[in-house]
Amino acid sequence: MANRVTVPAGELAHGEKKRLELAMALAMRPALVLLDEPTAGMNAHETAAVAGIVREAAAATTAVVIEHDIDFVRGIADVVTVLHKGRVLREGTIAEIERDDEVRRVYYPEAEAFLFEVERSFIGISALKQAALDIRNMSTGNLRIAALPALGVSFLPDVISEYRQRRPGVTIHLQTRSSSTVRHWISNQQFEVGLATRAREFPGIRMEKFLRCAGACVLPL
Repeated sequence: MANRVTVPAGELAHGEKKRLELAMALAMRPALVLLDEPTAGMNAHETAAVAGIVREAAAATTAVVIEHDIDFVRGIADVVTVLHKGRVLREGTIAEIERDDEVRRVYYPEAEAFLFEVERSFIGISALKQAALDIRNMSTGNLRIAALPALGVSFLPDVISEYRQRRPGVTIHLQTRSSSTVRHWISNQQFEVGLATRAREFPGIRMEKFLRCAGACVLPL
């Protein structure tokens, strides 16, 4: 960011601001630094830059990072701890975690459902085909939706209720966050559907306009 040294911090891009915040924290030479989703809302280039900063800082400090971007974690982590429902599920190297059947079962429930049907294949190939068809047609399994808070408490509950009436076998998970976080989650394939304000194109995301509404700006007198 040397070429941006004369630019006021408030005028920096989102990814540049995040890197500046990280540099300010590390400038104090702390013994321990805690980072909560430091790459949220960043593109691949910005994420790689932050990974480089964290790796370089690791020589002089200990970094504890909370992150869902598995590619980012793969590039920086010595030890990975997986949490599930407030408890430590597994701890080990990234290679060990990625191979762990229990981690896959918890974080990929659709795969677990299909594996269960495979293990019961003695009941007949027709049942196995039907299970695969149900998952493909979203008649069973999980649907993860990320949305702006305003959408999550307005029309989305009615939409979800109607969808569940049509597909009662589907479990729906709804998380509300800012638009940048929603786009980040979708880009990392943590959610199937994301509802957010429109922005520049993200790799791996297909964007469609679904709603246009009037807005109001309220300013103090």
